[in-house]
Amino acid sequence: MSIFQQNYDKPGPGVERDTPRKTGLARIVEVLSRDFFPFWKASLLLLLSCIPLVLGVHITLLNSNAVLMLLASALGGMIAGPQLCGIADTILRSLREEAGFWWHTYSQAWKRNVRFCLLPGAVMGILVGMQFFVLCNLGKLTVTAGLAVTLILGILLSVSIFLLVWMQAAVMNLSFGNMIRNAVLLILISPVRAVGAVAVQILYWGAIWLWSPVSLVIFALTGAWLPFLLSVFLLYKPLEQNFELEKNISTLQAEKYAD
Repeated sequence: MSIFQQNYDKPGPGVERDTPRKTGLARIVEVLSRDFFPFWKASLLLLLSCIPLVLGVHITLLNSNAVLMLLASALGGMIAGPQLCGIADTILRSLREEAGFWWHTYSQAWKRNVRFCLLPGAVMGILVGMQFFVLCNLGKLTVTAGLAVTLILGILLSVSIFLLVWMQAAVMNLSFGNMIRNAVLLILISPVRAVGAVAVQILYWGAIWLWSPVSLVIFALTGAWLPFLLSVFLLYKPLEQNFELEKNISTLQAEKYAD
C-alpha cells in the first residue's frame, strides 16, 4: 500500500486561503498540477473494483442469460460503488481547495460511505447491465424509432443522474431517494451542463474502445479520472449554487471538530 500512503511529516497539498480560483482550462491545469497522483491512484482503485462488474456482464452476455446478468451486474455495482464515491470525494476536495493527505481523506470517505454506496451501486450496475444487454442484442430486436430514443434517453439520464449521485454521496448526508430527486432537479436546471458531462463520458470511453490497443497507452495515464474530472468540473457549479455545497461542508467540518 506504499503507493497510496503519504509522508505525514511534511505539509499536505493546498493553496493560500485568499488565492482567487482560476476558471476554465486554467482551473483544470491548476488542479492537475497539484493533484494528478491522487486522481490517478483513486482511478486505479476504481478500475480494479470494476473488474467483477465487467467480467460478470461479459460472461452472462455470452450465455444470453438475462437473470444472471442482472444478478452479476448488481453485485459488481455494489463492489464498485464505494470507489466511485471515493474518486468523487478526491476530485471534489481538489476543486474546493481542501488541503490534506490523500490516503487519509480517501480512506475516511470510503469508510463513511461504504454502506450507503451498496444500494446506488447495485442500481447503477443493473442499469449498466440492462443497457449493454439491449445494445448487444439489437440484432435480435425490431429496432424502431421509439426504442432508439428510449435507449438513448435512458443512457443519458442514468449517466447524468449517477454522476450527480456520487458527487452528493461524497459530501452530503442524504437518502438515496433525495439524491435522485436532487439530481433530476439539477439536470432540469442545467441541462446543457448535464448533457456536456454525459458527452464527456461517452466520447472518452468510446475513443478508448474504438482506438484500442493504441489508446491503452494514454489510458494508462488518464484511466477513469480524466472523464470523471471533466464531468464533475461541469456539474460542480450548479451543485454549489443550488445546494450551497461548500457552505454545508464547512458547517459539517466545524461541527465535527467541535465534538
